[in-house]
Amino acid sequence: MAEQHHYPPLIEGDSDFNVLMICSLKAYKGINEFIEIAALCLGTSKIQFTLLLNAKQQDIDDFFKAEKLPDNITLVPQQKNVFPYYTQASLLLNLSRPDEWVETFGLTIIEAMAFAIPVIVPPVGGPIEIVTDGQEGYLISCYETDKIAEKIMSEIESLPPQEYMKLVHWFSERDWDKWDVEIEEDSKSGKLDFLFEEASQAKINMSNC
Repeated sequence: MAEQHHYPPLIEGDSDFNVLMICSLKAYKGINEFIEIAALCLGTSKIQFTLLLNAKQQDIDDFFKAEKLPDNITLVPQQKNVFPYYTQASLLLNLSRPDEWVETFGLTIIEAMAFAIPVIVPPVGGPIEIVTDGQEGYLISCYETDKIAEKIMSEIESLPPQEYMKLVHWFSERDWDKWDVEIEEDSKSGKLDFLFEEASQAKINMSNC
């Protein structure tokens, strides 16, 4: 049960490969799919899954109270600074359901790219503007859980090293209670256009190498 899981400040364990997802506590963000993928990877002991949620511990406990979580998942409540989790991650997942929530921006994707972390993201919306399938990661629907698990277990470690441009003027902290709303508003108003420009330029630089 969820009550048996602890919420450490950072990723723990002896795993060599840490799969990270950061999202709000909403089913349409692909939380159930994340659990299913983790369960499919249980046979590989060196893979650990970390789900960092924009929610307080009590809300997380309530959400998962009827759920039997795989042993390779760590749940983490909201954090003021998420960057330490990126430094320990090997792969970022964005599993938003394309028929319920189309990502217009996907800040966590660009944050992961800034840390040279490959990503698996939806094949619709904003992610396809910044991720090329087979280069920065993979474009796969969250409903293809078997395919995602296969990529994690057999292919993701073979991705060639990528050098991503560090994004400037970065957010060191944000108001987690208003995170989704603020990012959506800033994206629509054009305040975050510089991030798209930086990411696009990084892809051009890499393709010219």
